[in-house]
Amino acid sequence: MKILKEISAQEIDNRIQDMLDGLKLSGRIKIDDIKNIIYHENELKGSMKIINAFSDYAKNRKQFDLVSGTISLAWNYLPHKSLGNLSPYQKYQEYYNKKKIDKNNIKTPKYDSNKTSLYQLFEDSLPERISLKKIQDNEWRFVFSRNYHQTHEQFHEFYESEDFSVMELAEKTSLILLKEPLLMEADSYLAHQFLKLGAERNAFEVLEKSIAAVKNIFPKEFDWEKDKLPWYFLENRDFLNLLLDQAIFMEKGKGVSKSIPYYEQILSLNPNDNQGVRGILTTIYLKTGQPQKVLGLSKKYPDDATCELTMGYALALIKLGKIEEAEKHLETIYKFSKHVVEELLKPTHRQPPQFNPERIQFGGEDEAFLYFREQGALWQATKGAMELLRKIHLKQSIF
Repeated sequence: MKILKEISAQEIDNRIQDMLDGLKLSGRIKIDDIKNIIYHENELKGSMKIINAFSDYAKNRKQFDLVSGTISLAWNYLPHKSLGNLSPYQKYQEYYNKKKIDKNNIKTPKYDSNKTSLYQLFEDSLPERISLKKIQDNEWRFVFSRNYHQTHEQFHEFYESEDFSVMELAEKTSLILLKEPLLMEADSYLAHQFLKLGAERNAFEVLEKSIAAVKNIFPKEFDWEKDKLPWYFLENRDFLNLLLDQAIFMEKGKGVSKSIPYYEQILSLNPNDNQGVRGILTTIYLKTGQPQKVLGLSKKYPDDATCELTMGYALALIKLGKIEEAEKHLETIYKFSKHVVEELLKPTHRQPPQFNPERIQFGGEDEAFLYFREQGALWQATKGAMELLRKIHLKQSIF
């Protein structure tokens, strides 16, 4: 394991000041402002949020690298309230040395700053309303208003602070949405609370109304066929997640066929697919008798290693009568898909202990079981598919 080197407080200050000077922000933002925001930030993606915000002021790649390196350094070596006033570096030391740091020697930092949230650094330049900004070529990202940021902070405070009943959470979230109707994360959260209460119709209505309201702020020049909302812009993620919730709810409530255009729209907006939509679509295409579309997905994502697409591609070839091609493909991927093939060939299928579909280990028995649950019946119902799997498995076992 690589040992992280120690960095002095003065060096961190110097790096932050150099960044502020380079971005021409030194008269507007203080070193302690950044330190205080890092201290109070409790999201895992906090460093990415800060880098993203300062990147707007970077004029070139060199300045972007300066921002990324400086914020990453400060994030890792400055204290965090959520870590009991320790830094990630100190937590690393505890793990590496197998010895806890004496908390009596750790004091709460005192900074010359009253700014505790990232948006406060730039609130004088925030728009009055949420909008969409074109960044480059056909890439866009959301720009949030001051009210959006404030309400988002209040939303996180209430649902992270205490234990509430599902009904109370739904009521409190509804009140939050009165302050900021376009708070997408809250809409998604409210929909899931309704789902827990068994109010599926209410859940779907929340999502539909929320997405319709957000789409109303899109400028006329936004081309839904060509323009993109990349996942790497953090501001786009809540909307993309909202669209995914809608697609999933549509699939469960109105059937797989009607959900297809919803999933396809997500892939169109974010082709890098950081949400696993291509795997879902593979299964749906197979279920709805569209194996040719699976081949199209595989061509679009040639390096994809998820079993939904790699194994789904083989099944699509079989359905299209391309047996030799399917056999060759299965032989190629067998080394990485052996656990899935073996699961498909089992006479009975038992859920692994502590199975959690939200946390799947790549190459694990839980991944194989989940794949069987999603596409297993499709293999069993396809003429010649199971026989080909047995042939490949026997051949690979011999050699």
